[in-house]
Amino acid sequence: MTTTPLLRNCQRRLALAWYTLSACVIGLIAVQIQTGVGDSASWTWLSPHIIPSLSLITGAVIAAETRADEQKRVSPFLFRLGMAFSILYLLAILAVIVGATNSHSRIDALKRSDLYLGPVQGIVVALLGVFYVSTHHHDAASQRVAADKDLDPLPNQHENEV
Repeated sequence: MTTTPLLRNCQRRLALAWYTLSACVIGLIAVQIQTGVGDSASWTWLSPHIIPSLSLITGAVIAAETRADEQKRVSPFLFRLGMAFSILYLLAILAVIVGATNSHSRIDALKRSDLYLGPVQGIVVALLGVFYVSTHHHDAASQRVAADKDLDPLPNQHENEV
């Protein structure tokens, strides 16, 4: 029987994978820029591929660490899927950067990769959302709606409306 992992532990593991692999990617770009292999266009290409996800993860980790200890659990399947897609996505970015090093038109090679990295990034962000998007506001809103229904003088009148 598989135990269901705690959300906080999954967040921490995903964050560690993202921080570690992103540091490798950023380090590689920095070295290439410093050695003249790359230029600022490389950083411009890289930023939209990792910064939004890192910002989401960082903000959620900070928020989680400042809240009381929660015991929410998540699907082990979704965690493994999110981790696998995250690692594969970041390794694909590394492979593109290394592969573009030998290209005559480096920036064109980087831009061509957007054709497949963009859709994969969409899947990765959707999977990360399972772990990093807060449900506290949604839960509070659901409780308000439920409370409003209790106060509704004509509770059955709106049920068939879409």
